[in-house]
Amino acid sequence: MYLWIVALLLFFVPLPVSAQVQVNLGISFSAPPPLVVVPEVQAVQYVPSASENVFFYGGQYWVYANNGWYYAGQYSRHRQRRHGNAPPRGETQRFVVCSQNHDQVGNRAMGERLSSLVSFESLKLAAGITILSSFVPLLFMGEEYGESSPFLYFTSHGDPQLVEAVRRGRQTEFAHFQWQGEIPDPQADSTFSKSKLNHSLASQDPHHTLQRFYKTLLAFRRDRRLAQAKQLSVTEYSAEQALLTLRSVGPNLLAGLFHFGDQAASFTVELPDGTWETRIDSADPEWLGQGALLPQQRLASGPFRVDMQARSFVLLERSNPPME
Repeated sequence: MYLWIVALLLFFVPLPVSAQVQVNLGISFSAPPPLVVVPEVQAVQYVPSASENVFFYGGQYWVYANNGWYYAGQYSRHRQRRHGNAPPRGETQRFVVCSQNHDQVGNRAMGERLSSLVSFESLKLAAGITILSSFVPLLFMGEEYGESSPFLYFTSHGDPQLVEAVRRGRQTEFAHFQWQGEIPDPQADSTFSKSKLNHSLASQDPHHTLQRFYKTLLAFRRDRRLAQAKQLSVTEYSAEQALLTLRSVGPNLLAGLFHFGDQAASFTVELPDGTWETRIDSADPEWLGQGALLPQQRLASGPFRVDMQARSFVLLERSNPPME
């Protein structure tokens, strides 16, 4: 669910049409609505009773709207004034995206990173949808090799009253989520020590392979100048939990197939005619995957079936258009 939301953000936003999916801030309710925890991401909850896709995170409500930012200059009852502005279209370098950051991780009760919450295949999928987007990717420290140490909420205050207030506040905050047990003491030295990176992990698998995978993605992003890629289309396959993105980079076309389902899937796609070559396949054994199911090269002419492993993605490139 979490990665699916991230993918919608990264690949639906830049399309130059009016119906888009974006993160938006500023929702207010007359009374706090019932919240349901998003599986595996306890810090994020959603509002099942809302007409929009409304989420609660960081003490605020967020919405995925189909017409730009939720507040784009209209009146906000909460702020008692007009709020918001229309985001620039197509200027992807103005947006920074990530699959995890200090806020998401540190605000969890036990500071678990994404590497402690999802499978290795999901980590590669998260890397792909973040780095291969046209936005500026932000990598949280240690993400590139799958750091397993938590990033706990820690402090170094000198005021004893402030220290105690923070302790009580953290405990009270998570009691609201029906959290059972004690929250690590933010002021304790041990809380800080447990949050330190273990760089030696990068020399052993699967961490070493994940780091190589990140380097490969970043090199591809640089060499193909993905920051300047033009988004042509995004096709959603709801039943299979998959996305097909099509972008142009100079004379070349790039197609990204992203599969978020827990089981291998087969579905029909259609690409512009021509010879398509696989550039990156997260399911390849080179990346400790379950095995690539797509051929290294395919001549596309009309719809065809593709097979994909669970939680995987494939990046295809058409370098030369077909001869007329």
